[in-house]
Amino acid sequence: MSWNQNQSLMLDYVVKGDIRMARQYAKFALEGTGAQKDMKWRDAQLGKLKRKLQFFELPQKVDGLLRVEDVNETFKPNRYFLTGRESELFDHIDKMRNVSIRLAEMDVSYINSTMLTGQSGVGKTMFGRYLAYKMGYPLVYVDFSHLVDSLMGNTAKNIVKAFDYASSENCILFLDEIDYVASKRRSGSSGADRELGNVAISLMQALDSMPNESVVLAATNIPESLDPAVLRRFKAIHKVEPLTPDEQAETVICFLNDIGVNYDHQKARLFGFEHEGSTSSLISGLIERIANSLLADDFKAGER
Repeated sequence: MSWNQNQSLMLDYVVKGDIRMARQYAKFALEGTGAQKDMKWRDAQLGKLKRKLQFFELPQKVDGLLRVEDVNETFKPNRYFLTGRESELFDHIDKMRNVSIRLAEMDVSYINSTMLTGQSGVGKTMFGRYLAYKMGYPLVYVDFSHLVDSLMGNTAKNIVKAFDYASSENCILFLDEIDYVASKRRSGSSGADRELGNVAISLMQALDSMPNESVVLAATNIPESLDPAVLRRFKAIHKVEPLTPDEQAETVICFLNDIGVNYDHQKARLFGFEHEGSTSSLISGLIERIANSLLADDFKAGER
């Protein structure tokens, strides 16, 4: 049996136990399949691989504590409207990445870290995904509302496990709902007060230990509740504002252009301009409108 380069590399990564890279080269090998009789099978296998490649398989000790997304596979850049405010933030973070790396060469620890604030649904997580896509890094997503453990001491241990994994990867580390574990410490002597203090200390130590090459984003809806010592770990604090009516209209146009449906430009802009609510509700409302339109078209086709 003769093997081409992609098949040989796929087998090599299987032997090494690197299943993600094995899947990547399996994808390359399948894409090189040219026989017409194999096309249906090939397309089915590629579909399965694409779903597998979207998220990294995690070691058992951190599985459930975080998720790692390959945004090169999942993020749709043409559907994302970048405001001028977030464009400036991206440029700053990108420049600071080079600064962090240069400081590492001087043996100086410096973390490129930004705190994102703003109400729910304004696009804090989406900006993190955009940042990871543009920088070519995976997005390591930690939702502290899921990481908190009711058993005394386990939350701090979970934080250490999550950060140990993130420290081993060049990544965008996104800490969502950070206020769950970084609220202002109380001076009480109860077990709960001591546990909260220990968790905050573990978080600060974990942040301090991140390698310079990493980029850290955190998100909160209630920045006034955060422990000042935790907040000082973040070099920039940026409030993600709700979209203006014009920006909402541009968001709608970007989405419609990317999915390739026919639409009335003026009505589409008006839909975005008049929307009241978050960015996420704008998109979900738009998708619902498209779905209803497609359903109506199906009924018309059936009548004919």
